[in-house]
Amino acid sequence: MFYFSNHKILAIVLFFLVITVIIALGSVANSVLEIYSGLIISSLVPVKPRRLTKLERDAFSLPEELRQILVGLMLGDLNAQKQTPNCNVRLLFEQSIIHEDYLFHLYELFRNYCLSAPKTTNRLPDKRTGNVYTRIRFSTYSLPCFNEIYKLFYPEGVKIIPTNIGELMSSLSLAY
Repeated sequence: MFYFSNHKILAIVLFFLVITVIIALGSVANSVLEIYSGLIISSLVPVKPRRLTKLERDAFSLPEELRQILVGLMLGDLNAQKQTPNCNVRLLFEQSIIHEDYLFHLYELFRNYCLSAPKTTNRLPDKRTGNVYTRIRFSTYSLPCFNEIYKLFYPEGVKIIPTNIGELMSSLSLAY
């Protein structure tokens, strides 16, 4: 013998009532049901990062102001990276969590070049102290507009200070 509480009976009655209404409404109900089932299914499917087409990558350009900022950042701890020798360059921005506001400022400047917002992660424990430090980071798409900066600062794959740094620097570069 089954025991049903009043709440379970009410839920079962409502369920059958909804099914009856859907059947009664026919095609209108089917389209509504398809919309909602699509929403439910799409909310369960993980979203993969979207790759840019070659045409989309080539459409990006680097305004002079951002180029000047990148020169200043490259003199600091900005990292430019190529996945393979023949691919485009992506920029990796990373700071300790105490510099979160600064990193979000940089993200606002470069957000159009990024797939996702900054993420907070823990580094591996420091080998000397054993302390675990929290970092905040984001990266850009791999884009041809960053290749020029890479060639200046990584002519042989290792980061250097270009010999013409005086010509590259501006007050904006110095500020960053």
